[in-house]
Amino acid sequence: MQGRLEKALAEIETALSLSRRNPSAPGYALATHILDVADLLQEMEKLKEAEEYYQQVANGYEFDNYDKQWAWTGLAQVSIERSDLQTAEQRALKSLELARGIESPEPMMHAYDVLGDVYWKQERIEPAITAKIQAWHYARQPKVERDLFDLYLDFAEIRLYQARQSNPTRYIPKAQQWLHRSLPLAIRLDRQVNSIERQTKIRDLQNQCAELRSDR
Repeated sequence: MQGRLEKALAEIETALSLSRRNPSAPGYALATHILDVADLLQEMEKLKEAEEYYQQVANGYEFDNYDKQWAWTGLAQVSIERSDLQTAEQRALKSLELARGIESPEPMMHAYDVLGDVYWKQERIEPAITAKIQAWHYARQPKVERDLFDLYLDFAEIRLYQARQSNPTRYIPKAQQWLHRSLPLAIRLDRQVNSIERQTKIRDLQNQCAELRSDR
């Protein structure tokens, strides 16, 4: 896996280098190449390098608000990975501020999604749920199945957390409802890449629901 990521990174960095030398060439804009590198570095857990690339766009006067919003979302995710939740919240709110000025549901979905992740890590359950509901609302507009699946799993995990903390009778059925919604998406998405990864995640969470029920 790491070898494939390293190979992909080398290819993306080559594309970025070409784009820097000739920004007017056909193809993706310079910001897209920079942010693609940043996203992959973050996936590889190279957070310092990822942050540097995100900041190039977030602080670059030549980039538009769509690109900057993508960058601030990435910066928020980097701060979450570092457990710097105060900075993560500030960055997520900046992402949301920029998204509100863009006439597209996708930036709003990503901004609320990362803000919900921050609140979740802060154990602020109600704000996390509110943010995730907003993300779900915007994800339904373009109906991007991958994003919807991730949001459904987030809701299920939040409800499982609440079941462990207070009221299993109330929250386990809510978790199961979100898992039920996510299953058809998981099957379709897994089929596209010849995988069962998403379905396995659902089964793991369903097992956790069953264990909580048996402990009552």
